[in-house]
Amino acid sequence: VLTDMETPLGHLAGNALEVQEALETLRGKGPEDLTELCVTLAVEALAAYGENAGQAEARAQQTLKDGSALAKFRAFIEAQGGDPAYVDDPGQFDIASGRAEITSRTAGFVERIDALSVGRAVLALGGGRERKGEAIDPGVGVELLKKPGERVEAGEAVLRLYHRAGRGLERAQALLEAGLELADEAPAPEQLILGRVN
Repeated sequence: VLTDMETPLGHLAGNALEVQEALETLRGKGPEDLTELCVTLAVEALAAYGENAGQAEARAQQTLKDGSALAKFRAFIEAQGGDPAYVDDPGQFDIASGRAEITSRTAGFVERIDALSVGRAVLALGGGRERKGEAIDPGVGVELLKKPGERVEAGEAVLRLYHRAGRGLERAQALLEAGLELADEAPAPEQLILGRVN
């Protein structure tokens, strides 16, 4: 499946934040784009196993609605010796307490939020490694408060940063500001699924 990777999926970027959003998706309450991709990939897997596409999509949607997708994820964690309590209470994740926001300088529409800039911002905050052996802080990250196509007012927050004591904050803010583009008119809706390769 070929997908548009220009904008981050969902609303959260960063290790623990993404796990929380994945859990919401497994509960059937995730962001539309992340849910769409998960269902699409599940359909592909089920079709490869022999189910027709219509049945496969209905089955994938049903696992989100009836809780069986979440139950299977919990079983995966238990099988690997992890603590399944995090599945039922994602509030246990140690999310960084520092908050900062990137606000819109003008009224308009979000035209673009560059995925690479978001990834680099998470890295700057300590959510990844630049060199082997560096510690990773799973609790830092970025939240997309607005997505491409959504209207913003001057001064309205578009992105939120989760940081610890300002570590890497200035660099992360600069990266996000450089990757954020606004327009006077709403951009054409973006297609998430661009095509398929057989």
